[in-house]
Amino acid sequence: MATAPDTDFAPTSHKGLTYPFGSAEPEAGDVFEVAPGIDWVRLKIPGPLKHVNCWLLADTDGDALIDTGMNTAEARDAWKAIFNGPKAGTRITRMIGTHFHPDHIGLAGWMCDHHAAPSS
Repeated sequence: MATAPDTDFAPTSHKGLTYPFGSAEPEAGDVFEVAPGIDWVRLKIPGPLKHVNCWLLADTDGDALIDTGMNTAEARDAWKAIFNGPKAGTRITRMIGTHFHPDHIGLAGWMCDHHAAPSS
């Protein structure tokens, strides 16, 4: 599991937004711990945005998943790598879609089937 850079890492700003980890980001098929109990996943998507951010939040007996990514083979492979690697044995307790764009909820059905998790 990738961890957040140390406190010497300089944040960067762009167009009024501040990025506390600068240009650091999770690798494909890995998670990036941004704080205890909060893991960041970045999945590639086609189109000009190029990626979507998903979050795993520590829950009582596993992790809650915030957004799933788009239903593509590449995204499914990334999740498989995560759940066979840094999150092996982690139960998805619930899924929450922030909004109904396919890059945020496209894999909700697949995740529910594979993790027997309820969606919200």
